[in-house]
Amino acid sequence: MAPSHAKELVYRGGHALRVAVISAFLLAPCFWHRHLEAGDLGSHVYNAWLAELVRSGRAPGLWIATQWNNVLFDWMLDGLGSCLGLMAAEKIAVAASVLVFFWGAFALVSALTGRRPWFLVPVLAMVTYGWTFYMGFFNYHLSIGLSLWALVCLLRSGGMWKLLAAALGAMTWFAHPMGTLWLVCAAAYFALASVAGRRVQVALAAAAAAVLFLAGHILRAHFETSFLTFATACGVNGSDQIVLREPYRLLAIALTLSGFLVVFGEYVKCRFEPGRFWPRFGMPIQLFLILWVGAWALPDFIAIPGMGRFGFIAERSSLISAVLACAVIGAAGYRRSLAIYCWAIAACYFALSYQDTGVLSRMETKVDSLLSAVGSGQRVFSTIDFGQRGSRLLFNHMVDRECVGRCFSFGNYEPATGHFRIRAKPDNGIVAATKFDVDAIWGGAYVVNATDLPAYGVYQPGGDWTVLAIRPLHAGEENGRRVVSQAAGPIP
Repeated sequence: MAPSHAKELVYRGGHALRVAVISAFLLAPCFWHRHLEAGDLGSHVYNAWLAELVRSGRAPGLWIATQWNNVLFDWMLDGLGSCLGLMAAEKIAVAASVLVFFWGAFALVSALTGRRPWFLVPVLAMVTYGWTFYMGFFNYHLSIGLSLWALVCLLRSGGMWKLLAAALGAMTWFAHPMGTLWLVCAAAYFALASVAGRRVQVALAAAAAAVLFLAGHILRAHFETSFLTFATACGVNGSDQIVLREPYRLLAIALTLSGFLVVFGEYVKCRFEPGRFWPRFGMPIQLFLILWVGAWALPDFIAIPGMGRFGFIAERSSLISAVLACAVIGAAGYRRSLAIYCWAIAACYFALSYQDTGVLSRMETKVDSLLSAVGSGQRVFSTIDFGQRGSRLLFNHMVDRECVGRCFSFGNYEPATGHFRIRAKPDNGIVAATKFDVDAIWGGAYVVNATDLPAYGVYQPGGDWTVLAIRPLHAGEENGRRVVSQAAGPIP
């Protein structure tokens, strides 16, 4: 064997080992508590169970709609759940989404900068487990991860890579249409910018920003919309992905300032070497700034007649901004001091998130205990107040997940929205069929009907928001009322 070939094999073996070790550590948050607390995840698992009931004829009044987007993660739960059970399927599906997104982001940063950004691994890990993850938007999370891989394929030469990009692009649509929209727009921009000089690229970026403002104006004129203020939109720059409550904000500020200083330092250095800065930093900076402008120019919420209401558009887009910000910093090259700094911030971030999700996991264990007295097939109304702490960690679907296999979470929101597979007829007796009823249940203002009984309400009985209780409900009464915590603030 030639020495050069042997050296190449050793290099590839070391690279594969590094990827395996990083992947193993990366998946730790998926398994470090009994319950994986990630917002809508509990609802996804619950509706996967409802899908099983529908297919077996045990859920009269519910049906599975033919739907080709916002379903890929749910298909994964279905397939894995039928073989391994839903609890194992949940962990595996989330782990797959994490790996697809993380390594897709790593690969795109590598493709844009021409170097592997190992020193940014802790930052990419925080982004992977950021706001989008803890909201439980896993179809979107998976869609963006696949779109990043598709862009990497498009940046390579060769017809096979283009075919693979097309296949991945189709998968983004099955996961979430926002991922497909981002992929198409980014691919078109790459194609135009790659054959243009610096001045044309600047004009192209300005034109893209103008198109965003025009699109926002048209949407505002024809649909019910809600826009972020300029000040709020400025904060939706990618760093907001790691702000789960106030203590995290200091980490985001520290990371943003350090990244800005690194890039500014490179700019100053490159002024003495003309022609070096733009080829390295131009493309990621353009894409980052365009997305940042989009947070202000486009609506954050939009209601489309016949299709429902879509929200958190800017906050979702900041997941992509975070990856592009890493590409900008990655173009600066490796620095040992910056790598240590990033690892220190990541250690603080994951220590905080471990503590916070641990509290929620213990609350869900309590829900499990409370529901042990609820008979099979009975209805449960949850009036847990999940928004009183100024926190972005949601836990309103823990009751949904704990109902799997034993009772019905009557206030589950998915069938009523029309955005998911499971749909409900009125008076089905399993789940509320309208958004009005869902909102009333969550707010504690739903008037219990005799046909809803037997039913139980899970609620917070006092000032401590972590203490939960359950009580039987009676016909004619409201299912409960929100109890405002007097201990608002950080998770204890």
